[in-house]
Amino acid sequence: MLAEALAHYGRGVVHALASTDRRAAAALREADLLASRDGLADVAALARRELGFVATATGDQAGALVQLARADDAAAGRPEQEAGVAHVRGFALVDTDASAQAVGVLDRAVALAEIADRPRAAAAALTMRVRARLQRDEDELAEVDVARARALIAELDWTSMRPWVESLHGEVLLRGGRTTEAERVFADAQTLAEVLDDSCWIALSGRGLASARSLLGDPAGAAELLRDVCTTLVADADVCSWIELHVRDTLCGITATFDATAAIAECVVLADRADRVGLGEFAVRAARHRARLGDPDAVCEHRARAEHFDNPALLRS
Repeated sequence: MLAEALAHYGRGVVHALASTDRRAAAALREADLLASRDGLADVAALARRELGFVATATGDQAGALVQLARADDAAAGRPEQEAGVAHVRGFALVDTDASAQAVGVLDRAVALAEIADRPRAAAAALTMRVRARLQRDEDELAEVDVARARALIAELDWTSMRPWVESLHGEVLLRGGRTTEAERVFADAQTLAEVLDDSCWIALSGRGLASARSLLGDPAGAAELLRDVCTTLVADADVCSWIELHVRDTLCGITATFDATAAIAECVVLADRADRVGLGEFAVRAARHRARLGDPDAVCEHRARAEHFDNPALLRS
């Protein structure tokens, strides 16, 4: 069936090769048209969900929510499809002005995946929920989720997901003060990401490795590593917008420890890019970095921006 073939082709390409691939996006749009014409609700839900993923990855948050609303309509009443849509919606909401809803949406994604007996979908949603919790400084809950996700991914022998979940595990270790252990976890995640040749996972594991090395006494070397990530990997059109901003946020924080002028310049870049792609929480973080460096205007800006978000982590000065 052509619609189903196009949907699975598009899905495969945007996840395994490039979320910006025009032919894959065109295939997903064509699959949606054909499935809508022929009454193939499951195929329409899949195509619309993946179009929502593409929009989120490339920084079109408004477009993503439009596609996901359409996907919800097609998925109604079928837990397997509803789980997939909820997962991508949770992904789309993290770091936006609706980020407070992300954890609840991902709760639903996990529950629906379990009802549908889709362990891969459950593992993917759990992993995304770890990220949503970490962005809210819900570290203890994130630790519980990452343990579940790692166990499930190991059970499924899902190699391509390991660098992602291990990078999140490393972040949990880092926040728990286990810096040396975290460095080893990030290094192993980066090695596997490089074997898989996955730009997103390489960037995320590199970000974590730099965070650990900064805490271990080499902030200048860590910042150089992050600048290399920005230059060589974030420039790759296939790296998701949020990953670029996550790397730049960390670069701002580390650079601030030894070069205030350079850090402020990085903060300007971070805020501009965050505003441009609708991931406003990163603009709040940029203002907070500047405020911590003694910029009096940034203190007011940080507070004004943070008030628009229901995220206690952003209010910490």
